[in-house]
Amino acid sequence: SILFDENIEIKTKLKTAIPDKKYKSIIGNGFEDGNGVIYWLNSKDKEVLVQSFNYEKKNVSNTILKLEMEEEAIMKNIVIDNVFYIITIKKNSSILNFHAIKNQSLEKKTIDLTDKKFVNKENKFTNLWAILHEDNAIEKELSFQNISNETPPSLVISSKKRKAYVKNNNIVFTLDSNKSFTQVISINLKQFTASVFSLNQPYVRQNDFVFVDSNSFIIDDQIIQMKLNSKHMIVEIKNFEGKLLKQFEINDEKDFEYKNSDIIQENGSVKSTRILGTTNQLLRKTNRFYPSLSCFSANNKLFFTIGGVSLEDNNNSFIMYGGMIGGAAGGLIGGIIAASFSNDNLNSYSNRKVIYINSVFDQNLNHIPGEIEKLPFDKLRAFAEEKKDLEKPTVFKFKSDLFFGAYDSENKSYSFFKFKS
Repeated sequence: SILFDENIEIKTKLKTAIPDKKYKSIIGNGFEDGNGVIYWLNSKDKEVLVQSFNYEKKNVSNTILKLEMEEEAIMKNIVIDNVFYIITIKKNSSILNFHAIKNQSLEKKTIDLTDKKFVNKENKFTNLWAILHEDNAIEKELSFQNISNETPPSLVISSKKRKAYVKNNNIVFTLDSNKSFTQVISINLKQFTASVFSLNQPYVRQNDFVFVDSNSFIIDDQIIQMKLNSKHMIVEIKNFEGKLLKQFEINDEKDFEYKNSDIIQENGSVKSTRILGTTNQLLRKTNRFYPSLSCFSANNKLFFTIGGVSLEDNNNSFIMYGGMIGGAAGGLIGGIIAASFSNDNLNSYSNRKVIYINSVFDQNLNHIPGEIEKLPFDKLRAFAEEKKDLEKPTVFKFKSDLFFGAYDSENKSYSFFKFKS
């Protein structure tokens, strides 16, 4: 483990042995009181090994914690306010357990949502467990896609029907498997209380010949919802009380009035793009793919992207970022990096077709016309594609700047590149 100062100069290096092989997977990493921490899982014995790197004392300590799990399955691992949460759901129920690890000790809290109503994609009441096991080619069972404002969430990441957002001491889960409304679960992690509510999706006509789909995205205290068929899309921005703040429509008969870019199709790479000429192409392809919308706040502006993503193309015809540092250590580095939202974000467009259009609004949701200046993350994506020889890249935000780090095997060095906002 290497600690850098604010100038990205090495302050401290610590080295330790790999834990016993029964701890096969790294399920998270974070910081406690300035110390780096890695969390390893032994699923067979329901144990977590907490590996703490103390940079001041220059030592590494291991603590084994026993998970009290009874017919539970892990649905989310996440660090919030320097606490590592292993969030599980009890089998065939709506009961959530939060296994919270802090200061190398573990505490279990339960959120019972049994009395809350959940509706599946077929409009039938069921429990949360059943909804998390619904068929969905775009995401795995028992999973929630974490959304962060560290880098602009890609349309691939935000195409997921189940998302998790962190705001202050709350974690918010959204469910969009039902096309009529977004179901929201908001949990206060200080009080361990929960509220569950639904927000209606916009109305778009559906019949036997017209396929309708929907999705949502949360930014700050607002939810953006989209619903579309192959000829018509409605996007609404609301507060959590359901009050409508902004609405706009896209249809196949007129150009989109709020656009700040062409309609772009990426084919697995920043370099492999084509410009589509008409709005009906955007609608048809978005409706044929998995619809998605993403919003990112920077410089007092809201950068808004609407579009759709295909499933992964596994014919290896597209670019993949980075290789693998050799040996067992390389595998561990890869495991830690894989948990990064920004790294998932960087790699997400590889092996897919993505179609989108960009818009910019001010904080009051007024459209700002004109061309969009490239965001640091866009510049970073293009740079990463150019530097194919750099291995195991990592992306992170430090102060107001975005950094790209990667290993150069030829020079046996790890370098950082800064992209200013």
